[in-house]
Amino acid sequence: MFLTQNSSFILGPISKVLGYILEAIYNVLARVGIENVAICIIIFTIIINAILIPLNYKSQKSSRLTQIISPELNKITEKYKGKRDEASLRKQQAEQQALYDKYGISPASGCLPLLITMPILFAMYRVLYAIPAYITSVRDLYSGIADRIIATPGYMNMLRDTFGTQVATTTFKWADTALTQNQAIDLLAKFSSQHWTALKDLFPAISGMIGENAAKIMKINSFLGMDITQAPGLRIPHIIIPILSGLTQWLSQKTLTGNQTKSDNETLNNVNNSMKYMWVLSLVIGFSLPIGVGLYWIVGAVFRTVQQMIINNRMDRLDMDELIEKNREKAAAKRAKREKRDANLEKYSQQSTRTIERKTISDYAKNTSGASENSDKEPKKTQDTGNKSRKDVSSGSISAIAHMLDRD
Repeated sequence: MFLTQNSSFILGPISKVLGYILEAIYNVLARVGIENVAICIIIFTIIINAILIPLNYKSQKSSRLTQIISPELNKITEKYKGKRDEASLRKQQAEQQALYDKYGISPASGCLPLLITMPILFAMYRVLYAIPAYITSVRDLYSGIADRIIATPGYMNMLRDTFGTQVATTTFKWADTALTQNQAIDLLAKFSSQHWTALKDLFPAISGMIGENAAKIMKINSFLGMDITQAPGLRIPHIIIPILSGLTQWLSQKTLTGNQTKSDNETLNNVNNSMKYMWVLSLVIGFSLPIGVGLYWIVGAVFRTVQQMIINNRMDRLDMDELIEKNREKAAAKRAKREKRDANLEKYSQQSTRTIERKTISDYAKNTSGASENSDKEPKKTQDTGNKSRKDVSSGSISAIAHMLDRD
């Protein structure tokens, strides 16, 4: 992961869209005098999760209905227990799908939110790692310093000797002889306050610009006195970020699965089981990721916890029998529509095209023959001597069909 824009086939376009949203939020806040990337991340996280509310609500309804029909699913499972041949597996899948159709439930609906949010999550990481690449106003603070450094003779050796063992990079190797502007920004965007101080001493001719821009950069990247571009490590108070990230992720997952029973849907069960331990991952790797990523996790988890509490309360007040009846009506309507479409396709597939073709050819032949008889009443030069005259052509013959080109 690096700070230039991501150009991969899948995450690249998503990252650009997220970058546009983040930059729009930044520009709006800047108009009222608030230039802070951390606040932008908080607002952005809330917006993304708010957009996904309808999808999450629909998924929760489907999950609740799946729990209700679990006894029927279990009966199907027991019916085919121990039968692993292909025919039995196909019958079992067909009966399960028929049961899902009966209640209007999609067995994959519980996994759908995860499939949608995961690409957004990974793309968001790339944006957080590359703030200067997606927010033009922030990039301008880095680019001015980067251009002046690149214009200094021998700058690469100076940077290598000072920061080669302190700052890790992925967009270039310290053995390189020169940097592009993007690569220089990649390096500068990893700098802490100590690195900026060392850079001023290393390039005294531009120390004024470095000091002024670095102060602005540190300000816009600050959150409660912490630099969101730096990993928290075991420092205090920075250590609170990965701890809160793990706790809020655990609380969010607990709120989501606390009232769920084990489903017969193996895919959904696997997803739920894997999600139970996501908080451990957030806690462990949160110490080595930038604070901005941890902040994104915390805000998102808190939002989802509150959202889930509201959804659970609404679910408890829902008349499930009425919901099942509505789903049955929807499923019946979809099934009728699908059956009608399949019937039409079957009708068209069985229709013979030879009858149509023969009728068309016969009509053209008759028309051609009629045209030939009319043309005999008028003096007209014959065709090439090697061809028959039109009056000798019988209706429906190959020659009559060939003469269609003459008439048309």
